[in-house]
Amino acid sequence: MRLQRSRGIDPRYRRADRFLRPAKCSRQAHDDRAGVLWPRRVTRAHRHAGSVTAYITKGEIRSQLAGGPVETFKVGQSFFEPPGAVHLVSANASNAEPAELIAVFVADEGAQLTTFVE
Repeated sequence: MRLQRSRGIDPRYRRADRFLRPAKCSRQAHDDRAGVLWPRRVTRAHRHAGSVTAYITKGEIRSQLAGGPVETFKVGQSFFEPPGAVHLVSANASNAEPAELIAVFVADEGAQLTTFVE
């Protein structure tokens, strides 16, 4: 029996099971556009097609999901957004220093990751 390469699965974790296929794809955002919140920067209310886990690497970020309190996350802390949750507040907590985060999205392949909410 010949092993088939399963697209999207790290070869170190590939099993002989040729039916093993990823149901979701994971994307990581950490660049000058997606991972940095400049001082006084606030994003519009939005939701994501899949789940998001964010890890703060610099500064402090204020965040609020619909129905929850506004929380401030510092370097080394993380937060999770379930699929479809409305993210009401996403802001840099500082008026002087940039904040950075790494966000990992797990969503259906080809899905529109962010949709703004009016």
